[in-house]
Amino acid sequence: GQVLMFAAILAVFWIILIRPQRRREQERLAMLDKLERNDRVMTSGGLHGTVHSVKDNVVVIKVDEDKDVKVRVTKGSIVHKETEKDAEKKKPS
Repeated sequence: GQVLMFAAILAVFWIILIRPQRRREQERLAMLDKLERNDRVMTSGGLHGTVHSVKDNVVVIKVDEDKDVKVRVTKGSIVHKETEKDAEKKKPS
């Protein structure tokens, strides 16, 4: 009886916590693999910018267009890539 209950708890734990987390991580890694020049991104430190170049594990992000400020970050520090839906939400109606 107890073994069955323990197995059920583990199954629920797997379905609710582990599986969705793995899926999100796979989606994030796929997003990092598809990074291209001119993509709008956000880093884990909160920097927003445009991808200037991508080389192996380093991404150069243009932070300020006016002063041509560029920052080099590791690919893993990029947590979000702006999609067309995100851009549409920012546009004033």
